[in-house]
Parts: sequence; structure tokens; C-alpha cells
Amino acid sequence: MTDPDDQTRKPVLCARLNGDTLRAKWPGKRWHGKYKNIDEVCDAAHDDRLASFRHRLRHRGRLMKRSLAELTSELVDMERQRDNLFAQRAPIDRKIEHVTKRIAHINELIGEIMIEEGRKNGPDWKTLVRQEDDGRKYYEYVQSQFASIGLGCEGYWADTNDRNVRIKMMKGSQESFDITKRAIELIAPLLTEKDGMVRFSIFEHSLSANGIYMLWVTKDLQRAKVTLNRWDKIEGTLDEVLTRIQRDHYYDEVGD
Repeated sequence: MTDPDDQTRKPVLCARLNGDTLRAKWPGKRWHGKYKNIDEVCDAAHDDRLASFRHRLRHRGRLMKRSLAELTSELVDMERQRDNLFAQRAPIDRKIEHVTKRIAHINELIGEIMIEEGRKNGPDWKTLVRQEDDGRKYYEYVQSQFASIGLGCEGYWADTNDRNVRIKMMKGSQESFDITKRAIELIAPLLTEKDGMVRFSIFEHSLSANGIYMLWVTKDLQRAKVTLNRWDKIEGTLDEVLTRIQRDHYYDEVGD
């Protein structure tokens, strides 16, 4: 394979093994092919580059036949068309900006109403677990409600539109175990299933150094598992799995 660092201003031919054959690419051609050896790659590149060169040569010849005055006139006309299009777009851009600001303001007002209702009647968890076009104040309110039951909340899952609810356990703390379990029992039945289970992200001490750990629970809370980058790592009852998370995938330790 050619070395791109030594090919400044030169066409680069790259080839790599793909099983028993070679795939190749060169300027104007993406990775492709099942070549038997490097000679076939070179022949194909040579043929393709010659055809491309002939095409560019014909195009350049047509341009050279046109006078400087003709090209300058066309350039001025194209620039005028571009400026006219920009001028037409400007009022639309201002309208979009105005509407976008109005949407954000309305979302803030809706959020304030929902916050007030939550304070009067208690949190509506069925609503809180669903991602909405939150205003800033409402999003902060949502986070505070999840924090009040020992969970975190950040972002959402695009495939279910559920919020990304996160558990965080302290190693060696029965209180942490009980709080986390109660929160899961409250929230899991309200989440949207994916492949028969609902999910919680795990905030753990390695800070995802080896990948992303996820807790999956059935809505009836009978079975649970932990996955690492979608691969199953631990399976069992909810108590068994939470015990393993607290032991191996904790965020903090008692006494730290």
C-alpha cells in the first residue's frame, strides 16, 4: 500500500487484504473490488485513471475554447443569482428565528404550569419518564424529581422517547441498595419495553472506561440483567443483579 505521507500532491493508491483478495481505492474511486493480487489492482487503477484523465482533458478543452469575456460574464451572472437568493432567504431566516424563540418561550410557560401542578399534586411519573420539548426550568424540575428518589436523568433514548434514567449505587450501603430497588420498582413499569425489557443506565466508578453498562429489567420485575456494550454480562433476579452491580459496578464506597 502506498504511504499517504509521502504522496503530497500525488494521486494515492491504497490496497488492503479482505480475506484472500484485495480491496482498493484511489482518487475518484472508493473502496471496492476483489482483486487477486496487487498487479490486478495496479492495472485497474491505471485503466480507470486514464479514462478519468481523458474526461478531464475534454472538459478542460471545452472551457479553453470559451473566451475570457464569456467566462467573466457568466461569473458575474452567477454571483448576481447567488446574491439574489441570499436576499430572498434573509426574511425567511428572520421569521424562523422569531418562531423558534416563540416556541422556546411557550415551552417555558408550559413547563412552569407542569411544575406548579407537580408541586400541588405530587410528581406524575408517567409523564416525567417521557421526553418532551422541555424548557430549561421544567428539565431542571424533572432532574430534581428523579434525584429525590435516588436516580439520575440525562438525555433520552431516541428509539423509545423515554428519558435516560440512571442508577448509581454505593458499595457496602444497604440504604443505597434499598433506595435503588424502590426507585426501579416505581419507574420500570412506566418505561417503554425493548425486546421485552426496560433499561436504566449505570453510573459506575470506571466512568465507562471499558464501555457502557446498562441494567435491563422486565416490567414485572422478575428478571434482570446487566449488559456491557450490548453483550450480556450478568443475569438473575432483580435482587441478585443489583447485588452484583453494588459489588462490581458501584459509583462510590462507604467510607471513601
